Amino acid sequence: MSTSSQATFFIILFFSVSLLGTRFLSGWLSELWPLIAAFALAILRMAIFGKNGRPPREH
Repeated sequence: MSTSSQATFFIILFFSVSLLGTRFLSGWLSELWPLIAAFALAILRMAIFGKNGRPPREH
């Protein structure tokens, strides 16, 4: 997945979440936010370091 498509994905994700409305979200978000944060961190780490979780070696 390229960086531009990832950025587009995050923009779409953010847009859809904001469209759902904060009233609806506030209930289950308070219980699910650690899971969401861990998931976001995992995606971010994969985007930065690659799929193996380590920085790519420079040859």
